[in-house]
Amino acid sequence: MDASGEGDWTTVADLTAGEGRIVPEWMAAAVVKRGMKDERMEVIEILYGAAALADLPPTKAVQVELDVPHRTVSIWSLEGH
Repeated sequence: MDASGEGDWTTVADLTAGEGRIVPEWMAAAVVKRGMKDERMEVIEILYGAAALADLPPTKAVQVELDVPHRTVSIWSLEGH
């Protein structure tokens, strides 16, 4: 919804199907840096949830949103457990 509260709703499916991003570019750039593990895991949790709601592969959603290779996402997933 827009800030006024009177706009159209945007669904998770809309966010994941369009050219838009789920997380802002500045946030994606920040969480991929070394030393940002806690913040990265929080963003990954959001992306996994959004992907699940949109019935999309979560690893691919993280890969696309954070502009990182699949292998990196796999490593991060192991670190999060």
